[in-house]
This record gives sequence, C-alpha cells and structure tokens, in this order.
Amino acid sequence: MESSLKRGEDPEEAASGSSPEAQDGKIVAQGGSHVLVPTLTGNTVQGNISINSNIHHHYHGLGVSAPATPPQDPDHTSKINEYKTSVCSEYKKVKEYNSGPGENVLLADRYTELLIVEKPRKQSEREEEIRCRGKHHQQVLKTRASEAHRRITVDQLFKPDDGGEVPKAVILQGHSGHGKSFTSQKIMYDWASGKVFQDLVHLVLHLECKNFNEISEACSLVDLLGYCPGFTSETEEVLRDSTMKVLFLIDGFDELKFSFEKTCGVPPKDPFREAPVEATLSALLKGLLLPKCLLLVTTRSTASDKLSRLLSSSQRFTDILGFTEEEGVKKYFQRFFKEELLAKKAFDCVRTNETLYTACSIPVICWITCTVFREQEMDIIKELKTTTSIFVHFVTTLLEHHCQGLGQPETLLRSLGQLAERGLQEHQVLFDEKSLSEAFPDPSQATKYNPFLCKHLQTINVKQERKYSFMHLSFQEFFTACQYLMLENEEEALDKLKELLGNVKRFKPVVQFLFGLSNKDIDPHLKKQSWPSIQDHLQEWLLSILQNKSMGAGDMLHLLHCLYELHEDDFVRKAIRCWREIWLINTALTSTDCLVLLYCLQCCPTIRSLKLTRCDITADKLRMLQPALSRCEELGLTVWRLSDADVGVLISALGEGTILAELSVAGSSLSPESVEQVFRALYRQKSVGKVHLSVTTITVTTPALCLEFIQNTKTCPHLWLEVNSSPPSSLSVKKDSRGLSVEISSLSPEIVEQVLSALSRQKAVDKVYLSVKTIADTTAALCLDFIQNTETCLKLEVNSRPPFSLSVDKDSRGIRLGVNSLLSSTMSPVLLTLSQAESPTSGSFTDFIDKFCDATGLRANPHRSPDDCIGVLESFTEWGTLPGLEEVKLEVSCLTESWAHWILNLIHTCPTLKEVKLQASLGFKVCLLEEGISLLQESNRRPDCTVTLTGRRCTKPSGKCTEEDNPQLGCNKKVKIQMKGPNVTEEIVVSDTCTVADIKRHLREAFRPFMQLSQKVQILSE
Repeated sequence: MESSLKRGEDPEEAASGSSPEAQDGKIVAQGGSHVLVPTLTGNTVQGNISINSNIHHHYHGLGVSAPATPPQDPDHTSKINEYKTSVCSEYKKVKEYNSGPGENVLLADRYTELLIVEKPRKQSEREEEIRCRGKHHQQVLKTRASEAHRRITVDQLFKPDDGGEVPKAVILQGHSGHGKSFTSQKIMYDWASGKVFQDLVHLVLHLECKNFNEISEACSLVDLLGYCPGFTSETEEVLRDSTMKVLFLIDGFDELKFSFEKTCGVPPKDPFREAPVEATLSALLKGLLLPKCLLLVTTRSTASDKLSRLLSSSQRFTDILGFTEEEGVKKYFQRFFKEELLAKKAFDCVRTNETLYTACSIPVICWITCTVFREQEMDIIKELKTTTSIFVHFVTTLLEHHCQGLGQPETLLRSLGQLAERGLQEHQVLFDEKSLSEAFPDPSQATKYNPFLCKHLQTINVKQERKYSFMHLSFQEFFTACQYLMLENEEEALDKLKELLGNVKRFKPVVQFLFGLSNKDIDPHLKKQSWPSIQDHLQEWLLSILQNKSMGAGDMLHLLHCLYELHEDDFVRKAIRCWREIWLINTALTSTDCLVLLYCLQCCPTIRSLKLTRCDITADKLRMLQPALSRCEELGLTVWRLSDADVGVLISALGEGTILAELSVAGSSLSPESVEQVFRALYRQKSVGKVHLSVTTITVTTPALCLEFIQNTKTCPHLWLEVNSSPPSSLSVKKDSRGLSVEISSLSPEIVEQVLSALSRQKAVDKVYLSVKTIADTTAALCLDFIQNTETCLKLEVNSRPPFSLSVDKDSRGIRLGVNSLLSSTMSPVLLTLSQAESPTSGSFTDFIDKFCDATGLRANPHRSPDDCIGVLESFTEWGTLPGLEEVKLEVSCLTESWAHWILNLIHTCPTLKEVKLQASLGFKVCLLEEGISLLQESNRRPDCTVTLTGRRCTKPSGKCTEEDNPQLGCNKKVKIQMKGPNVTEEIVVSDTCTVADIKRHLREAFRPFMQLSQKVQILSE
C-alpha cells in the first residue's frame, strides 16, 4: 500500500484510513511457529487485516523488538543508499580547531572509544572523580568502566532496559571537550557505513543545534534538515513515507538559546509545517512531531535537566566520562602519531606527569597535548611543554569555540577564579547555586553556556539539588592562579599573593600555575594585567626559600617544578647557582620530575651538589638525567633495575673527577664484567664514598677485586656487593681507622676460602664476619689458621643456618674460641654459647665442631623440644675435646631441676670451666623455679667456678609459683643470683626491658619510707 503524504498532512492520519467495505481477516502464527509478514503492495484487500506475531529479535545487542524491515518502495532503498554514500563522504573527515582550508583529518585517525556510563553516580563518587589524580584517577575510571556502573557502548544506546522496553530518547551528556560532537559524527559515519543501527532505523538525520540560533523566520523540520549534510529532496521524499523508521541525532542541545518554557500557537505535528524554530524543535523533542521517531541528543551537563523535562518519559540517560587513561589515552596517541615509537615516547612522557595525565582523560586536552608535541618537531623527551601551557591552550580553545554569548573573556575568567579560590579555601569541589550567584554577576555565565563548569543533579532524601564543579580539581587550581593576574588593582593582587605564599603547603599546585602564568609568552586573554610586582615577588620568594638549609625533599621538588613552569632560563640559572645542595633523598621521582630536574640543571654549566638517593631512578630515568649528572661537582646516586646494557649510561652519568658521595645500583643484575667496568669508572673519580652493587654472582675472583679497590681508593668506607638470590648472599668490606671489616653472607666454602686467602695478604684487617649456608668441615680450620697467622685481625665470626656461629677473638690473653647455637623450639627455645681461651690445634677445634654439630643434631634436626635439648646436652660428655673450655652461656625459658642437674654435671666434667651463666629470658615462661635454685644451692660445686642466674623469682614465703604460673605476677621479681663456692648473693634487677608494672612497683617500694615519714609528720602536726 503506497502512501502519498502531502505537505501539511498528518502522516499518522494518512496511514490510518480504512474502507467501510473491508471485511475481517486474520493471520496468526500457531504453536510457536513463524509466518512471514506479507507485503501488501498493488493489491486490493477487503476486510480488517490483523497480523499477530510473537516475533522478538535482538539485533547486534540492540534488542530492537520491532526491527526496521527494508523499505517497501525499492526507490526508497536507492535514495537511502545515495544518502548514505553522501553521509560517508561528508563525515569520514573531521575539522579540528586548528585546521586550515583543506586540512581536515580522517575520523579514523582521531576517534577513540569513550567511557560512557548509564548508572548515576553518588555525590561522593563525583567528588572522588574530581579530586583524584594520576594512578588513583586511573583506578577510579577503571571502576567506572565496570559492570557495577553499567558501562555502555554506542551501539548499545538503544538496547532494551531491564523491563524490555527500548527507549524513545537517549541523552548523551558530557562536559566541554569530552567528545560529544565527535561521537555524533562517528555515529553518522558508522550508520552510513553499515556498522550500527542497521536493524534499528532506516534513516539517521543529523541536526546541529549551533546552526539554529540565528534563524528568525518560521521553519519546518524539513527546512531545518536542510542544514544536515547529505539531506536532499530525494531524502525528503523518503521522509514522507510513514513506514520509515527515523533516528534524529540532535547534537549540542546546550548551545540552543531558546528557553523552551512557552511556545506560541499550536505545535506542528508534521515535518512540513512551518513554525518558529523553538516551537519546531520543542515539538520534535516532546514527541508531538513524528512521535514514532527515535531521538539521540547530546548536551553539556549544564542543560541536561532542561532537556530531560522536554523529552518523553521513555528515555535513557548516559554520561561521557572521557578516555580511560591507560587504554583510551594510549590508543589516541597511537592514532594521532601513527609512528609507534613516537606515540610511545609521547605517551610515556605524559603518563609520568600526574596533572597532565589526569587531564588527558578529556579528549580535547589529549588533542592539544599531541598537537603541541607534533608542532615542536623536537625530541619529545627533552621538549615537554609546561603543564601550564597545556592548560592555557585548553582554556583559549574553549574561549574561542565554545563561549559565544558569554561576554568578555576577562569577566568570565575573573568570576571563575573567584569561585575556584573560594572552593580551595573551603576544601570544596562541588558548589551550590548560591555560590555561583555570588561569583558570577551574570547568572547565564555561570549555568547556561559556561563550558568550564559541570552540573550535577544530586538526590538528597526526596529532593533534587543542582551542584556545579570544575571538570577536575586541577582546573579549579588553574583558575585560582588565573585570578591573581585578572585583578584590576596591582596592590590588591600583591597582597593576595603574599597571603597565598604564606600558606604555600596547602596551595602548591596554585603556586606552580602562578609561576607558569608569569611566563612572558602566556596568552594575553589569561593575563589581563601583567603586573611586574607579581613576577618579581614570586622570584624573590623562591630565592629566599633557597636559603633555607633545612628544606625537605618535597619542598625542593616543588621549587624545581615552579622553575620549570616559569621556564625562563636566566632566572633558573640564577636560582640553581644559589642552590648549594639539591638533595632529593627518599623521594620517588617520576619521569616528569626527572625532566623538570634535567631542564633546571641544564641551565647551569656546573652543579655544586646533587643527591638522588633512594629516588626510584630506573634505567630510563637515568638515561634522561645523564647529560646533567655528569656536570655535578658532588653526586650521590641510587639507581634501580640496571642491566649490563645500561652500564654505559651509568658510567657516562658519573663522568670523571666527581666527588661521588654515594653510589648504589640496587635491584639489578650486573655481571662480573660490568662490575669491573664500574670499578674502572670509580677509579677516575676525585673521591668515592659508599658503593653498593647488585650483581648476578660473586665468583672466586670477586673478593680480591673488591679488596684491591677499597685498599686503593682511600676515601671509600664501605663496598657492598649483593646477589639477589634466596637466601640473599653478599660480600661487604668496610674500612675505618682500625682497618678492614669483612662480612660474607650465604656464600660457598670456596668463596669463604678465597676471601680468607685474599684477606691474609692485607696489611690491616680488624674484623671478619662470615655467614655461610652450612659449617663445612674445613671452615673451622680455615678460620683458626687465618686468625693465628693474621697479626691485626682481632675477631672472626662465622654464622650459618640453622642459627649456629663460631667466633674467634684474639686479645692479650690469647685466642678465645666461641660456639653459639640456638636449639630452638616454638615455646621454649634454648640458646647455648661456649667460649674457650686456650689455643687449640686446627684438628682439635675442627673435631670438636664436627662432633658438637652431630651430637646436637643441628645438621639434621634443628627444632627440638626442651627435654630433647637437655637430653642431647647430657649425652654429650666429651667437653674435654675442647681444651680450655672457660665459659658457657645458656638462655632458656625456665630454670628447672633438669637444667640444674645439667649445669652441675658440666661443672664437674670440665675442670677448666670458670663460669656458667643461665638466663631465663626466651619464650613465654621466663622464670627461675625454686626447684632449680635449691638444687644448685644445696649441691657441691667447684669453688673456682661461678654460677650466675638471671630471671624472675617468686618472693612469696610459701606456696611458691610453679612453671604453670604467670611469671608477670606481682610476686615475681627479676633477680640476679650469683653462686661461688659457699657464697650466694641475690639482688633485684631493674632492666631497660622491665614492664611499667615493674617500674611502678619499684617506685612504690622506693617511696614507702618517705610516705611513712609524711604520715608521721601529719600526725604530729595534728
């Protein structure tokens, strides 16, 4: 049935006509089967036709319940295809803000998928989005992209809701520069290319609202469509067909100057009837005109609530949040630069600038940043523009292209600055309408067309409130800085600046933007008044801060960023010369921090003192800083994760003739060959301080190399080589006035032997500490031979796992040997220390160590119960194999009767034993039980051997505490009992580790006589 729709005729009325002679007819699909809808063309059909079907399709995720079947008129199909061809041609390229004639770029080279969400966010979530920066901001956007916030893609905009209903209208809201118009153009191109909405509609028509503000005469909808690229009279003919499903894409609703509050006359109900533009658009939005059509409307947040009131109830609200930083920004850079290496350099550079990286989630900021990089035609890594300059580009772009009708830019910027400053002072990022009215003399500047502010509708209880914000906190900080340069009175501006600098810790980003805005090349729109006193005072303030020697690393980094934002070489050179010591210690530096530091340092031919220790300087950051580091007179440097390929950069950075205060190459994997290269570079320095190198391995030749270096380098106090293994192994050599101290950890016996061999050739060796995986049979003999044949070595200690150590001390009395072992159990550990003062032979010493390890089971079973430990020690009666055993120290949990028996047996077995010390200090039950004390007191002991007991003892006259009682009870006091021959002494001990209860108890006892005296005095006075 063909439809010939005439101008002024309602298409629905034309389509609803029926013949009175028609008879009833019905076609029904039975049993779940399907029937094809017949094409009723060129036929005479009588009766009422009813076609019932349960058809329900989901096309490409769109869930369209009534798909757009091909047009019944083949001629319409041809015209639609012609229209699509025209749309493809018109929309495949985009005009950028800086495009000249014929300089449009391909849409595919710019458009990157945006993050669009459907779920409304809470006020706390919006505040989080506004405040967070860098990695936190990236994490927040990842959260918004999750299912919890109902992320939606362009092809899903008209998918059915939870109730199965397809929305009649979709609002696509986004802040200025967030890609609304780009998305509209992308939708037009993809529809015409057959990628989206193919089964949804026959026709997509594009209405750009900015074209309609200046139209004064009455216009029909078809007249307005004349502004739509590709819309011709042939397309108009297609629109006359009432069976056509049409989607109107209305872009930039917020740019319309119409109030839509009242429209004169009867609203038009067909697309050919002329009416005022406001009435025509209002009828379309309200569903009075072409009520079956679908609407997709883009708008800024400032107009979204007005739009929502115009649209029908069946609508979907979506919000463009911009790019996801990790994926979206990276893809945009790749499309913009095309060259993979260039895109990676630019992206990596931006990613390390926390403020800029956060701002690049806004597509227009991303475009500005890429454009600035491209136009410089220089090395991106060296020529990163200041953050201020990027923000200035953004603001001037919006002022030029999105602020029509907002009056003078200076007035707008001044009002924005007042609002921004007040918010920062009050820790506020969301503003109510009262705050806006106080800052903006013209309300329309605040809410209607302002591209710099965002509007949020917040539901509080049952009431909706309008809140406003800047796109991000960084923009609020930027506009606060702009205000100082927009003030009409220089004296007022200077007073406000002094107040700001007096509280600089709260407003560091604002101060950095102020330095950036003080640059002479800043756009005059943002610098209405070029007050010389502002820049002079900023520079004087910075120079005065540099005189503060107690300045922390964070403050130093802030000043470097201020100098970088100012970007005036002469003043930067002056400041760096005044800066005697730049010590950025324990401060993780980003790549942007390194670029800032590089710029500042390169302004000076030499740098007095720079320390970058524990600053997370990786190989890439070292490569950035290398040209400036070699200029330093004094340098302290910690670098991370270097490989052999990076050693050349490190050596270049060190230069020659430097006072190298410290060098640490941590978390790295330097080969022995690279270590030798580093040593050769260190020999070329004026002086060398501490050196720490992380290496792949320590070979048998490494000890000699290290000892040679530290002996020949007079100033190096400490050389430490570390292998990142499990357990970690290391070689450490320290040098002081007494000589060398060497520590070796978890190295093989072969390495230990090489170390001792190399040390034996040194003139002055003070102490040697060895930590090995196991005590080998030859280790004890090596140690003993070394200390006997090395005149200057006074102490040698060997530690192994499980905890076991040998110590060899040499003094005027001779050589003293010590054995220290932890016979551990979880609840009651036992620590045994033996020392001997006669010089044994290597064989006897080795034999004793070997037997002791075997007997105590250290090599096989280091974890024993207390009873097992006592049994092992009681069974080991060959103490005489160590001639001159002089002292035994035992740390246990409790002095029990069993331990007392063991001590008495030991005293009688070893005639050379002079002292036994037992301390009840390990584990939970730390006490001296009466059973053990009594046994030791009452037994016969050798008169020349002293027994010393330390621990808590019960002081009750009867009913003494047992092992099961709490040793912290008030009756338990820490005592020291000494037994020598028949003499027994006991004293109370107040140690550094005593409890508060102990101290209070001792204080009460100490002050008791004074309290008693005070009471007597009081009685006498009465």
